[in-house]
Amino acid sequence: MDEPVLRALIQKLTKRLLPEFEKVSDAEERMSLVLQQPEFASHALLVEDLGLANDWPQKNDEVAKRNREDGNSAFTSGNHELAITLYTEAMKYAGVHETLWEGETMAIAAANRSACHFQLKNYRECLTDIELALEAGYPIQMCNKLYIRQCKCLLELSRIPEAQVAFDKAIDAIDRSGLQKDLRKDKTADLQEAFINLAKSVEADPPPELLAAERNRDATGTFGEMPAWSIVKDPHPNYPSASSAVTIKYDPNVGRHIVANRDIEVGEVLFHESPIVTYHMAFDPDILVTPACHNCFMNIRTGLVPCPTCSTACFCSIGCRNEALASYHKYECRIASLLVRTQLHRLPLVMASLRGITQKSVAFFKDAAEKEVFSEHDVTWGSTPDQVYKSDDYRSLFNLVTHMERRTIYDVVTKHIIAAILVAALKGADFFPKAGDEAAEVLIGKILAHFLQCIQFNMHMVDSVFSNRLIAPDSETRVWKCADKFAVGEVIETHPVGGAVYPTLAAINHSCDPNITLVNFGKKAVALSVRQIKAGAEINDSYGSVYHHMDKAERQQFLQNSYWFECGCAACTNNWTYFLKLPRDYFKLSGAHFKYKRCNRKQLQKDVDKLKKRIRTVILDERVPVTMKDEVPNHFEAARMMFNDWMTLLDELLNPASHQDFVTAYRGMRNCLWLQSPNIVKVRESDVLKETKAKYRQEQAGASS
Repeated sequence: MDEPVLRALIQKLTKRLLPEFEKVSDAEERMSLVLQQPEFASHALLVEDLGLANDWPQKNDEVAKRNREDGNSAFTSGNHELAITLYTEAMKYAGVHETLWEGETMAIAAANRSACHFQLKNYRECLTDIELALEAGYPIQMCNKLYIRQCKCLLELSRIPEAQVAFDKAIDAIDRSGLQKDLRKDKTADLQEAFINLAKSVEADPPPELLAAERNRDATGTFGEMPAWSIVKDPHPNYPSASSAVTIKYDPNVGRHIVANRDIEVGEVLFHESPIVTYHMAFDPDILVTPACHNCFMNIRTGLVPCPTCSTACFCSIGCRNEALASYHKYECRIASLLVRTQLHRLPLVMASLRGITQKSVAFFKDAAEKEVFSEHDVTWGSTPDQVYKSDDYRSLFNLVTHMERRTIYDVVTKHIIAAILVAALKGADFFPKAGDEAAEVLIGKILAHFLQCIQFNMHMVDSVFSNRLIAPDSETRVWKCADKFAVGEVIETHPVGGAVYPTLAAINHSCDPNITLVNFGKKAVALSVRQIKAGAEINDSYGSVYHHMDKAERQQFLQNSYWFECGCAACTNNWTYFLKLPRDYFKLSGAHFKYKRCNRKQLQKDVDKLKKRIRTVILDERVPVTMKDEVPNHFEAARMMFNDWMTLLDELLNPASHQDFVTAYRGMRNCLWLQSPNIVKVRESDVLKETKAKYRQEQAGASS
């Protein structure tokens, strides 16, 4: 089945089922009605139509061998970076046993890539590849080479006790290598001497400290320790992912929303939430240099770990791979080609809804149904003091708003048909432990159809930030420079790597002038206040439209099309102008722009100039001021504190949207937050840009000579 066939099937079924759906309102009956259609009645026929029988595992040993041989040539010529790329491609396509994960092509490619990493002193990546090679059944007579390399890597990383274990394994592997006795003895003696000498040299000259992002990776390879400032200091007893400074409320006119129950200062962490559902966007090599981990969304620089049974999913570590294969990916892997052929993999709503099912078992959903988690849709959930609103509770996911009252019957039918197609695909992927369990299929289909409705309006993008490109203050021009060296007014550029549902953050309503901002750490989301928020005021995020970047008509059209509402925020009501038309000169501001009748414009300008100068110095020198050394962990956090002071100053003296500096300070806060995140990627440079840079370097070299 491909996209045209899928479209034709949906259209045919929609036309047939529309009259029936108008007679039935119960969700379970509707799902049962769809699954009873002849197209879904024959499991064998449907699996054949879906094409699940012959396209899994998705491996190609011929492609793998060609890439491995090319990698060998690159390695021999000393081009280790190219060799790593080619060995990685070989590993992606190398076939292994479906359950044992053993395969000669995979084992040799991983071992060869480990040699490249060792030459480039990528010791952590080298260790991962050695583990992959051994897991894939590397020939026992050659294992001593891997253990020796493993021992050396561990010594270089000052992990001496682990190196001793690897050394012992190397000695044992030499004994089992099949070499003649004299050769084994000589090799063992040489290894012992090398181990002692290397251990002494490492103790005398320990390796340099790791980068912060690497230091914070836990044993699985995912982002572990979060920065101290990102943690909610006083969590709410009813909403563990939120600060006690906020409260979830419900009003029929605005729905579920969040308000401040005390005055909130600029820069306070109000939310720190892990997603209940995520989906990973397909890697686009035309935009990004390296892909993101399918499981944790961290950027994979050099040590890509492939899925053993498909050639599309990749992971940053063995831990992430195992975590995914123990959960959602063991099913999604089997239907990946179907999702690609039908182009469903390009629909975030479909992929996130599917993940909401595949990450749990049928038994989980049956148990939850018995506890009436999915029996009644309650849009007020979490707004009463007796309810605990947890981010990992499927009740919180299920009760997100669906706007069912505004949906056309055509839309409802279509979503049920898509849910039925996904149920059929999951049957082919052996998701259902008991064949012919119609009740379970109806239950999963009903929940899928509901997820397709509620996730539609409640999903956040999970972003990464470009390390080598910024956006100029005009919001249009791209500036090719290191993002770490941003100038005041320049904006970091984010790029989505996936999507996620954060149940607590989903309760926040939109404003075109938001008073919070979000930053991702891996898949986690942290939200901080960007202005002073008075007690009783609503907490607002932006759903993708802000007044200083889009005009009112464009914002209203976007929100109506995407979220089905007309925005009535202050920026829309008062028709605030966008950034380039905002005033830039404090001396020319009228009295109406100020909160007080008398304001010393000269002193205000002087204070702002002083803050700008301090920020520029901190960013360019990459150094924390002496007066802040005990307060902040790095220079970005020091700069963020200064941007906070700048916004606080403006907040206290000026009315909103009265000067460009409101936007500039807000952008500066976001820059400093994102540049402390591990979600940093490199955007691919165009050929024209590369030629221009090469020409510039030649001119500079000629001028200097």
